[in-house]
Amino acid sequence: MKVLTLALALLTVPHLASAADPFIGTYKLNAAKSATSGGQLPAEMRLTISEEAGNLLIATSGKTVSGAPISADVLVVPKAGGTVKAPSGERNYDATVVSRSNPNTIEVVARQNGKDTARMTLALSQDGKTLTRSFKSTNAQGRPLTGTSVLERE
Repeated sequence: MKVLTLALALLTVPHLASAADPFIGTYKLNAAKSATSGGQLPAEMRLTISEEAGNLLIATSGKTVSGAPISADVLVVPKAGGTVKAPSGERNYDATVVSRSNPNTIEVVARQNGKDTARMTLALSQDGKTLTRSFKSTNAQGRPLTGTSVLERE
């Protein structure tokens, strides 16, 4: 009986170790709880976070205030942190540096020619229902753009 108990315990250890990342899911913008300066909040926004080969894939989609679609950008975020080269054709940055101070916080810094150009922090609530996206960048006119988007799990 002890051998069976030990075997069952050993079988569950790999399962627990491979548990899904808490960020995986789809989140919808709650505009009433969000704010920005230097720009406008989108009329609609969704973040869909999935996992592939040790990376989180963060897809952004939605509509601008004028109703134009927001392209479905996909940001590749290494779960263990590190530097990722930007997709070819990207003009605003050439690499992102990712770090995770804990399982519920992801920090992303966009860089162009080694210089920081934008910062984003994703903070997931302990219950996993609310994702807060804080950002600091510059807009198309070169003015500071800061904000906090509060997104709720769908």
